[in-house]
Amino acid sequence: MSMYFVASCKKDEPAKATVAVTSISLNEQNLEKKAGETFLLVATVNPENATNQNLTWTSDNEDAATVDQDGLVTCKKQGNAKIKVTSQDGNKTAVCNVKVNPKKPITSLGFKNSNYQVVVGQILDLAPELNIVPLTSDEEVVWTSLDSSIATVDKNGVLTAQKHGKVTISADTKDGRFNGKTCEVTITQPYIELTTTKNEIKLRVNANDEDKEDIWIDLNANGKKDTNEKVTVFDTDNSVTYTKTAETIAIYGKVTDLFCFDNELTNLDVSKNTSLQDLSCVSNQLPNLDVSENTKLRRLFCGKNPLTNLDVSNNTKLEMLRCFENELTSLDVSNNTKLRDLDCANNPNLTCIKVNAEQKANIPSLWYKDDTASYNTTCD
Repeated sequence: MSMYFVASCKKDEPAKATVAVTSISLNEQNLEKKAGETFLLVATVNPENATNQNLTWTSDNEDAATVDQDGLVTCKKQGNAKIKVTSQDGNKTAVCNVKVNPKKPITSLGFKNSNYQVVVGQILDLAPELNIVPLTSDEEVVWTSLDSSIATVDKNGVLTAQKHGKVTISADTKDGRFNGKTCEVTITQPYIELTTTKNEIKLRVNANDEDKEDIWIDLNANGKKDTNEKVTVFDTDNSVTYTKTAETIAIYGKVTDLFCFDNELTNLDVSKNTSLQDLSCVSNQLPNLDVSENTKLRRLFCGKNPLTNLDVSNNTKLEMLRCFENELTSLDVSNNTKLRDLDCANNPNLTCIKVNAEQKANIPSLWYKDDTASYNTTCD
């Protein structure tokens, strides 16, 4: 019996060569579309037999346009975006520049008024003051302040008053086709208005040292600083008597402390001076007092007035509140967590004083009220 052995030797196949990516191209390089539109970008990898054809898609401005990993571009809103495709192999790139136009362009725009006024430190939202046609337009408005040292304006049309003066504010479309519609904004010094029929008024005024030079009282209500109207006496225990010729006068400048008690005041407007920290208007004839803008207020003495309401919810820095001998029907001090001194006695119609839970658990020793009033976390 014969046996035969056949030896077989299989030759190894050569490894398949890797073909590198040399470049990428797109079917579009520059496109102009409207918000809401979508389109597909097609990338071509060169050479076509490149081994690794994996790609990554990105947008440099996703507010204007986004792209998914299949190259589908969605136009979101007005703006410019670079849609870039990058190869995994070799980081080769190609870019399509996309300009997204608004779906509903503006056909007309202009300010409702030509002049506005605001006080130093305050803000003014000018966007509602702009008449835009159509109202449903999604086209972007470009806002510009011609003197940002006086007032700045952000991309939404919110103006911030920096210092006293006048400034022109411009609104236009990005392409400037309306030639910059403008309004003028006058920035005034902070001021406090006081009304009394008395010919003389007693005042104690204080301010920070750097602001004292700008403090004056318009005693004749002519809107100009006359020679006798500059305040020269500050930080004294005694009031200064000023002779006035107008029923309503104004104190201009960043006043921090004002004592105007016993002047038969029928109106006191402190809303245009946000620097105020200490206010005493005791013994007047004030039916109301608005301190909602005075968020720096630390001490408020407003006793002996016919006040029926007093809102101190915004005055979170308030440490002392003396509103005795008024006609208050309600008082809410639950936001005034720093309040250590409260006197609301002799308010016969005040039966409930709203406090927070922590205050109620530990009523400060310097809080005074009528026996008929109670502290509660809720008041009807």
